[in-house]
Amino acid sequence: MSDVDVEFFRSVTGDRQPPKKRPRETWIVGGRRMGKDSVASAIAAHAAAYFDQQDRLRPGERALVAVIACDRDQARICTNYVKAFFELEPLKKMVQRETMDGIELRNRVDVSVQTNSFRAPRGRPVLLAILDEVSFFRDENSSSPDTELYRSLVPGTATLNGQIIGISSPFMKSGLLFEKWRAHFGQDSDDVVVIQAESRKLNPTIPAEIVEQALADDPAGAAAEWLAQFRDEIGGFIPYSVVENCVVEGRIELEPQIGTYYHCFLDVASGIAKGGDSMAMAIAHPGENGTVVIDLVKEVQPPFMTNVVAAEFAETMRRYGISRATSDRVGLGWVSQAFYEEGIALQYSPWTKSEIYLGALPLLGNGSIHLLDNHRLKSQILNLERRVARGGHESVDHPMGSFHDDLANVALGVAVGIHSLGGWRPHAVAA
Repeated sequence: MSDVDVEFFRSVTGDRQPPKKRPRETWIVGGRRMGKDSVASAIAAHAAAYFDQQDRLRPGERALVAVIACDRDQARICTNYVKAFFELEPLKKMVQRETMDGIELRNRVDVSVQTNSFRAPRGRPVLLAILDEVSFFRDENSSSPDTELYRSLVPGTATLNGQIIGISSPFMKSGLLFEKWRAHFGQDSDDVVVIQAESRKLNPTIPAEIVEQALADDPAGAAAEWLAQFRDEIGGFIPYSVVENCVVEGRIELEPQIGTYYHCFLDVASGIAKGGDSMAMAIAHPGENGTVVIDLVKEVQPPFMTNVVAAEFAETMRRYGISRATSDRVGLGWVSQAFYEEGIALQYSPWTKSEIYLGALPLLGNGSIHLLDNHRLKSQILNLERRVARGGHESVDHPMGSFHDDLANVALGVAVGIHSLGGWRPHAVAA
């Protein structure tokens, strides 16, 4: 590196010294339009094309260069970039076969572009793994998909002295990228390098007026998207340890007990669009010492026929002696009619979803809610995001994108309802 290169390197790494060898991990916290996808694809193509450690592979084994994106659209962009490099004449001869998600090379390297899943890379010798937009990895079945993926990749890098590179715009102050930044930014290390740079630092062609206008319109959002700053106004809803403390291990469902008073909360949906909201319900009863015990949660994912699900849910409610349920505010009139025809009257919740979550926070914090050992329910609660808007107004919701919180909504909704002053009129199970 020239003196100019060293000066630039130190300006984006917290004034640390350049590493003396190739780092095992590199984490790049950068703003929007800095060229993350094209850079990731170029690094992947270079690593794959120059691989010459075939002697370290077992017979029949192939090295993996994985570009792991946050969603399918991002993965498709990266796939096209990678394939474009191997359409160039010097590299074209290396291609043995093209696949839907990448290419197989004659030097025993597979270049694969995929969405984030900690299961995908297990068992493969990893030459290089690039985590593209790692701050935005989401999985309804995991509260920390970025960390789980990282942990599954590390053993695979041992055989080939492989690398892990994370490239992303920053988001909230939690998660894998933030933890790597907090532990290693500005720290001299030959194993881990963390880079943080605003968009125009890495891509000077971006007009300054676009960034200035964005900062004027939304200072907090633009500071993350263009200046590569982690957001203060967005945080995790609740720590993992707090939720685990509320879970009754091994408890999947509780059967109705004679003389116990039960409450039900519904999150209704139309069921038309595949991938849309689920229809969900939770049943709970007041426990000892002011606690709330969740007895049952149910979820039906779309597509479905609302009247069929209403009949199924109504039958479950009758087992618990329930003839009236509380629904979230978005319940449509014809959904209410479907339950009415099954002998269940719906009343609408006095709280918004965000108010339910904020109301449940102290109950979770002191262990007043006894949650079922349901992985999807736990993950949805843990993935909730807490936001602070201008003026200090707080709100809680699920992450943006194809992510749901239906089970979290009903379980915490019924708990807050039981704990609230007045609560809802209970219904005893018939003898």
